[in-house]
Amino acid sequence: MPKIDKEAIDALNATVTVTIEKEDYEQEFEQELQKYRKNVSLKGFRKGKTPPNVLRKMYGKNVLAELIDKMVQKEIFGYIEEQKIDILGQPLPSEDHPLNDLDVKDLQDFVFKFDLGIAPQFELNGISPIDRYERYAVEIQDSIIEEDFASLRKRSGERVQVEDNIQEGDFVKFDTKELDGDALKEGGLATDFGIFVNEIQNEDFKTELFSKKVGDTLRTNIYGLFNEPDEHYIRHHLLKLDHDDHDTQVGQEFELTITEATRYEAAELNQDFFDKAFGPGRVSSEEEAKAEIRKDIEVFYNKQADALLFRDIQERLMDVNELPCRMVFSSAGSKLPMKS
Repeated sequence: MPKIDKEAIDALNATVTVTIEKEDYEQEFEQELQKYRKNVSLKGFRKGKTPPNVLRKMYGKNVLAELIDKMVQKEIFGYIEEQKIDILGQPLPSEDHPLNDLDVKDLQDFVFKFDLGIAPQFELNGISPIDRYERYAVEIQDSIIEEDFASLRKRSGERVQVEDNIQEGDFVKFDTKELDGDALKEGGLATDFGIFVNEIQNEDFKTELFSKKVGDTLRTNIYGLFNEPDEHYIRHHLLKLDHDDHDTQVGQEFELTITEATRYEAAELNQDFFDKAFGPGRVSSEEEAKAEIRKDIEVFYNKQADALLFRDIQERLMDVNELPCRMVFSSAGSKLPMKS
């Protein structure tokens, strides 16, 4: 059976050597090849009739590598558990270990060396009945709940046609015609575009717009709708010029006729809304809905408070405990040192 030897380097590091002799795996190796033979179908051979030498040549190295890897993992982790070794991370193949040669024609003994990081034994300072750590208490303002509830109703609502004056948040469509002074430009650009009112940055224009309805007309410098106008956006998205058209000369003054205005109308406070927003049967009133919103927000911020607490504890423990620093850390899934 495989042999394992442990060599202590110091209090925090050790090397474990796993020796797998030919007699430990040869029989199982042949059995695994036979399993392959039953299922493999190669051109020129009937299924299950592939000659052993062909099978060994084509699949032997893969079968052997998987077998040895499985045996090594079983042996080393069984040894660690049996000896009750408290390790950090995973066993790491030693850097000075030569590669094992996977020669399926001449089976050999295999030797693997692993470095282990041993968990140090020490008394933990900073955790006792007299130690204190602060955890933030979460307080959710009612205004936040009201804003979230209003936003939820709006997202669950429907877009409706605006019959009265336009408001912030409405989506407005315009027919646009290029001006030449105070008159419409003969042969000038005529197109249409839509925009959310809150995207417009010219407050004077918005004030005038709020006094208008569908069918009304405004005149403005279309570049003046924005504090920092993007010529590409205006030419190609508002004025609908082709994206590769950089030559057409277009003025900046336009007459805008409102052709359509729509806004989201908040969802009605009925059971259908509550079921869609919170799940069937969970909420049946505005008060219960706001309580659910508060609960969700508290859960989120409580997790943040816990994270801050854990960070403070970690930093304090690092400050009051002097830990040995020469330790081996390794990650799972390290490949065994073997030639392919």
